[in-house]
Amino acid sequence: MSAALVHGHRSRKYNGAMKTPTLRNVVERPTYMHAGQFTSIGEVLGFYRRSENPEIGHHNLTNNDLKALEAFLGTLSGPILSQSE
Repeated sequence: MSAALVHGHRSRKYNGAMKTPTLRNVVERPTYMHAGQFTSIGEVLGFYRRSENPEIGHHNLTNNDLKALEAFLGTLSGPILSQSE
């Protein structure tokens, strides 16, 4: 869905823009990345740790850091409540 439609108007500013998906239930909806090349959050986190691109690489993350990040992302899962609940 385009960002222009999400914001309820058609603006040239938002032409071609995409709404970033929520992190709610992220560990429950693989595949990941723009081409679906990873099947787990662990693979995604490992990709960013190994990346040679200085803008996205996080070489300083330990295995424990990655496990903690994966566990945190898992806490964002749960039922989506309706406004009446």
